[in-house]
Amino acid sequence: MKKIITAINNPKLNEQLKQLNQYKIVAPDIQYQDGIFEILEKEKEIQFLILSEILYGKNNLKELIQKIKKINSKIKII
Repeated sequence: MKKIITAINNPKLNEQLKQLNQYKIVAPDIQYQDGIFEILEKEKEIQFLILSEILYGKNNLKELIQKIKKINSKIKII
């Protein structure tokens, strides 16, 4: 089962993904950039991140992705 987190400021999509048996959603939809880092520090086996570029935080999208990859270099970002 693939472990996914969502950071799109859309809890409804997060709930819909939970209904699919091939994915394990490991956290509620993340509403801010620092929340991504908090989850990735706790959950080391996250395989996918569905990310919105308009997520609240101080980093631009490129910086955010670089920081995410430093924590989990194998994560695939959608």
